[in-house]
Amino acid sequence: MTNARPAGCGWRGVAVLLAAAAAIPGCHGDLPTSDSIHTVSLLLDTARGDARRARLIDTLPLQPADDPNVQAYRVALSFFAGSDRQPTALRLRAVERLAAEAPDALRVGVGTRVVRIDEPAVLARLGRLAAERGWHEWVGPLLARYARPMPGVAEADRPEAGPLVRLVAATDAAPPPPLGFDHPVDRTLLQFLARRGPAHEADARRAWVVLARRHPPADLHARLAAAPDLGAATPLARLGDATRWLDRLPATAAGWDRLRTWADDPDRRDAAVAATAGARRWAGATGPGVELRHLPVLTRTDGDRLPPPDRLRGEVNRRLAGRRFVPRFDRPRVDPRRVAATLGPADLRLLDAVLDAMDDPAVTAAWFTQADADHAEPTTEYGGVLTWNAAGRFVAAAFPTEFRAGDHKYVTPRELVTATHTGLAHYHFHAQQHDHADYAGPGRGDLDFTDALDAATLTLTFLDRDTLNVDLALPGRVVLDLGTVTR
Repeated sequence: MTNARPAGCGWRGVAVLLAAAAAIPGCHGDLPTSDSIHTVSLLLDTARGDARRARLIDTLPLQPADDPNVQAYRVALSFFAGSDRQPTALRLRAVERLAAEAPDALRVGVGTRVVRIDEPAVLARLGRLAAERGWHEWVGPLLARYARPMPGVAEADRPEAGPLVRLVAATDAAPPPPLGFDHPVDRTLLQFLARRGPAHEADARRAWVVLARRHPPADLHARLAAAPDLGAATPLARLGDATRWLDRLPATAAGWDRLRTWADDPDRRDAAVAATAGARRWAGATGPGVELRHLPVLTRTDGDRLPPPDRLRGEVNRRLAGRRFVPRFDRPRVDPRRVAATLGPADLRLLDAVLDAMDDPAVTAAWFTQADADHAEPTTEYGGVLTWNAAGRFVAAAFPTEFRAGDHKYVTPRELVTATHTGLAHYHFHAQQHDHADYAGPGRGDLDFTDALDAATLTLTFLDRDTLNVDLALPGRVVLDLGTVTR
């Protein structure tokens, strides 16, 4: 039975480790023996008892480094330490063994996987080792992990923070920009935002996501707007300039990319400045509440010709009155006019534009064509962007899914996300069946996506073959049932 496939392991992981070990310099093309491969498979087998695997962790030979079997064991322990499928206590045991006897294997083998580790205790120990031993190449992976959420862990307890501060302090002594932050984590994050050049853009985006999570948006906006000097051609300078024409700065990675689309193109930036000025004149003392999602419609709007916000709100309510509203099975019915009453002027203008698009026969015809194709395709959902063509007319631009992940999931392609930067709203279909009223509107995952995208999204659901329900979602889990469109 020694050649039997171990339960819970799978040969994929063993094959990857075998290839990795064979590729290590000094291996001279030799491969690990079948006995060592079997030993590795036992280590990775989650169905084996923890005590037996603990003995393997303690006794696997880690020297000499040029032996192909030893290389396989080193790679296996590094893989084990970085795998959230394995028990935390055993992973920490593997970390300590590698740190003591094969630190380079830990440094290289786990360093590239830090961003995917979710267990706080393991991440904390790895971070301390990196800081103590000066593994400066871990700065990027640690920052990337810090930018990701860690459910159940308070922001003040994030394990990436302390090691990141220590590693950056050892390599970058430049003082942070004068924004009045005293906490070393905040000052470290600002250092990433003060670096110039495309090579630093990804780290700047991650640093901003963390900073925006640590501080209220209004506080960051006020600090940046009041800062006397943010340097030139830095991400921080871009943010400071954006406070002139945005009432709220983005807080997500997708929002950061959208800001670059508008801020780094001189023509778009000038259009944004003019549009926000017009919106502020239109909204008056209340302020329009301009965010990035509003710029596409505001740059196509003459604020001086719009009715005052209160009158526009009344017109929107009249358009919504008498429409057929369909509550989703897990959400009580809420009159969209009550939700519209809570919207700021800029979101009200966005809603008004979506209602205009729903009245456009070309848009509804395109939606039904795409919904029919989605209904006939059981391996994915369909989606696209509601935007404008060169003539300024609404168009429902379809984008194929990034890959097929089942009939209840639309995997948004990067090209679509980029198109939302200058479009009105992302949309996708719930078209698995024609009588689909129970699933009319966005589910929890759709609302999570709306928040991450930091944009308006539409969910289009078949009520019958000739009727689609349209729900608008805004960041902050705001949902408005806009009624139906028909063939």
